[in-house]
Amino acid sequence: MSKFLKSLIKVVNINDELYPSALRILKNAPEKLYYIGDISSLNCESCISIVGARRSTLYGKHLTRSLVQSLANFDTTIVSGAAIGIDQEAHFAALENKLNTVLILGSGLLESHLDLNSFFVKRVMENPKNLIISEFEPNFKAQKWTYAHRNRLIAALSKATILVQAAAKSGSLITAKYAEKLEKPLYTFATELDKPAFAANKLLLNSLSAKSINSIEEFTSSLNLERVREAKKISSANNFAVGLAGEIIRLLKSGSKSFETIKVSLNKNEVGISQTLSLLEVRGLIKREPGSEFSLAQLFA
Repeated sequence: MSKFLKSLIKVVNINDELYPSALRILKNAPEKLYYIGDISSLNCESCISIVGARRSTLYGKHLTRSLVQSLANFDTTIVSGAAIGIDQEAHFAALENKLNTVLILGSGLLESHLDLNSFFVKRVMENPKNLIISEFEPNFKAQKWTYAHRNRLIAALSKATILVQAAAKSGSLITAKYAEKLEKPLYTFATELDKPAFAANKLLLNSLSAKSINSIEEFTSSLNLERVREAKKISSANNFAVGLAGEIIRLLKSGSKSFETIKVSLNKNEVGISQTLSLLEVRGLIKREPGSEFSLAQLFA
C-alpha cells in the first residue's frame, strides 16, 4: 500500500468535536473512527441507509438504482456497507445521481475487500464530501463478527434504513434489527414475497417491523426530507405514456400480467423491462400482486 493512500487516512476520537453525535447513543460506541473523506457527512440529518443481499437478483439491483435515482431530488446522503450486491448498487447509484455517499467497512481501511486503487473507490473519492470509514485500525482484517458489528453503525448513522432485498438468513437483517432497537424507521419493498430471495422482506412486513415503500413521494413525505430539485410531476400514468414505460402501462390496463407475459407481449429486452418495472414500482405507478404479477396501482388503473 502506497504511502500516499496511508496519508489519506485520518482518525477521530470519541471525545473530539468531529465525532458523529449519532454514534454516541450506542452503548458500545467506537472509541475511534478511521476515515478517508469528509467526516462531517456523518452528521447529516437526512442520511438514508440502503442495505440488502450480496447475492442480489437483477430485479433487486434495479429496485435499488430506481430508489436512489428518485431520492436524488432530495437532500439525502446514501449510507451502506460497500459489500457486493445491493450495497454497491446503492453507492454506484448515488455517484451517478450526484448524491453524497458513505461507505462503512467491516475491516480496517487498508485490509478491505475494496482495493483503494480500484475504479469504484476512485469514483467515491472524486467527491471530497464522500466518506469511507471504519472503526477498526487500518490493518485489521475482517472476521465474521466484524460485519455484524459494522451494521450497528449503518443503522445508528441513518435517519431511516431501507432493506431492498434479502433472503431469510441475510446479514442485512442484523442492520434491520439494530434500526428497530434504536427506534429508527425501517422500510422495505412488498415485492416478490413468494421468492426466497425476498424472504427477509416478507419477514419484516409480517412482523410489522418495517413499513412498505409504496411510492417515493409517500416515503420522503413520511421522513420530511427536503426537496432540492423539482421532479417531473406525476399526476397520472399518462406521464409515462411514452417509450417502454408507456407500453407496459397500456398493457397492464387490461389486467395483471406476469413478467414473462409482459416480456413475450412486448418482445423487448429482458433487462430493459426489469429496469422499467422497478422504476414504475418505486414511483408508485404499478404494484406486485401475489404470484408476482404486476398491475397498475389503483390510483392509475
